Amino acid sequence: MSRCQLKAMSIAMTEKAEQIFASALEIEAKEDLKVFLDRACQRDERVRAEVEDMLVLRPQIEKMFPEGGVVFTLADDFVKASQSLE
Repeated sequence: MSRCQLKAMSIAMTEKAEQIFASALEIEAKEDLKVFLDRACQRDERVRAEVEDMLVLRPQIEKMFPEGGVVFTLADDFVKASQSLE
């Protein structure tokens, strides 16, 4: 597999993780969240790990934006920051 193909796969994985993350923020009960992640990530451990890493920020997000509305911006910022650490 070429570097270009690997990069495209990585971008697609990140986009999927962002979408799952945004939906996961709507779920409050831990058991419901686990079931949702099991279904949404479809055994893709890398996507699930990325979503779970973003979910660590959930308490800060809820404090800063109790009404929501900026989820994708925050997810984008998190992904860019984590990619710069690679």
